[in-house]
Amino acid sequence: ASEWCYVNASACRQPMAPSAAMPEFHFSYATCGYLDDYSESKHVAALKGRTIRVSYPDDSPSRFTIITRGGKKTGSFQTFMQGVFDRFNMTMKVVPVSAKSIERSPQSSFTACVHEVALNRTDLCIGDFWSTSQRRL
Repeated sequence: ASEWCYVNASACRQPMAPSAAMPEFHFSYATCGYLDDYSESKHVAALKGRTIRVSYPDDSPSRFTIITRGGKKTGSFQTFMQGVFDRFNMTMKVVPVSAKSIERSPQSSFTACVHEVALNRTDLCIGDFWSTSQRRL
């Protein structure tokens, strides 16, 4: 685990970032001799403007988090993820889950979708997932 410490923003000469919980405070990994692999700005820079391949499992059993209406995915998870994509100027490219992954996991479209990520056929599955032994590929 990387260590970090709060720093005086006006005096620190190392890379630092404002705390999300307390923006008036700044923290730095570099001051403690570590690389910052966690700050939002680093991840935003890597993803901003990119096209991300997304896949979906079947509609969620709750009929709330992911549902299909008029051939399009909607629901609370889709709405949330679309907000993230819009905020960071990313584009979704929908990639269907392959027949091979569905054949491999006929009992769970969620596990089939995770399998697509493991094979690098998609970047992200949008749905209400939980960890199972079959999904720890």
